[in-house]
Amino acid sequence: MRKALLLVLVHVVCASGVAVLAQDDHAGNVNEDILQQLIAANHSLDELVKLMGNLAEQQESNVLLKRLEIEESAAVALQPELNRIREKRDEAEQQLESMRRAVDRETNENLRLLYVGCTRAKHKLVLAHREGKYAWLAQLSSVDSLLNCSVGEGEHELDGIDTSFVLRHLNTDMVDDCRIVARQQERWLSLTGNPNPPDCSPRFHSPSQASAEPADATFHTEELPGPSHFPSGADEDQYAAIGDAVHSYLAALPSMRSLRDAEKEHVAERCLSAFSVTGILSPSVLVSSGERFCQWVEKHYPGAQWHVETAASGPRAAGGNWSGTVDLLLQLPAGGVVVIDHKSAPIRREHCEAKAGQFTGQLAAYREVLTSAGETVEATWIHFPLAGVVAKQV
Repeated sequence: MRKALLLVLVHVVCASGVAVLAQDDHAGNVNEDILQQLIAANHSLDELVKLMGNLAEQQESNVLLKRLEIEESAAVALQPELNRIREKRDEAEQQLESMRRAVDRETNENLRLLYVGCTRAKHKLVLAHREGKYAWLAQLSSVDSLLNCSVGEGEHELDGIDTSFVLRHLNTDMVDDCRIVARQQERWLSLTGNPNPPDCSPRFHSPSQASAEPADATFHTEELPGPSHFPSGADEDQYAAIGDAVHSYLAALPSMRSLRDAEKEHVAERCLSAFSVTGILSPSVLVSSGERFCQWVEKHYPGAQWHVETAASGPRAAGGNWSGTVDLLLQLPAGGVVVIDHKSAPIRREHCEAKAGQFTGQLAAYREVLTSAGETVEATWIHFPLAGVVAKQV
């Protein structure tokens, strides 16, 4: 018999048969019920041993079940603490995800500022940093190969780019050359006490706010291929947002020339979503409007170089300065420029010519700024992308 048996079998062989004595190993008492059942069944000795083994296994099962009940009770008692730990874990994961999003936002904002700084330079772009410390600039993956600081001081050509790279190392010997001598005296303006001061005109003026010129200005209109798109289901208070979405898509046209139509529609979807007009205008409308405009530009001004969202600042003949942005400035191969202003709000084709007459002052302001900068303005246009109409001032 193995030790796990809870009952001890004592047998005596006699002439009348087999007598079996069953004794409880823990209580020390004879289990008379089991004994009587075994004797009444008239089992052999081997069968009795086997039956007693089964009883031991059943006793083991009862002990195991009791242990499981104890463990289950302990698990129930610990459940509130486990729930609290899970809540703390979920809260920590949410905080970590929030920190990741904050880092992503900051990284994207730094990249945007870097892009703005690099693309707004007109004549010279200065990138200053300490040796080996330029993490802000290292966000550009090819900066080390493009701007190789180990080539030595001086001017160097950049492969495939129509500009040069000038490298200078600053040192303490340059301090005196860079020092600005402080003024010993300062002159300050003081009020004259005039009770009737002259009227002051604004210093800066926006071309888009310029008043229309006399009504004798005329426009020649041209309809572009394809249908006119007018979102009849939109409210009038949504027209401005629709115009902003279309305007943002048109500004991206030069950078999308190599994209497939599906990729262009994805850009259009993002533009519509950014101004909360998704569903009011289909992305395919923006794509088709942009495609026919590109074809029109290539037909009338082949080989022209596109400059979108170009700053227009210069003296104003009536006083002050113009300060605005030209939607599209085409630089012609012969040297002249063409001004195109997008009016992206919904409008019907039959109203475009009269509407264009309201922007003669704006076009005149752009012409004045560019002329003062030495540019020759060959033509000025108003483009209505949704209507599919271009209007030239003549």
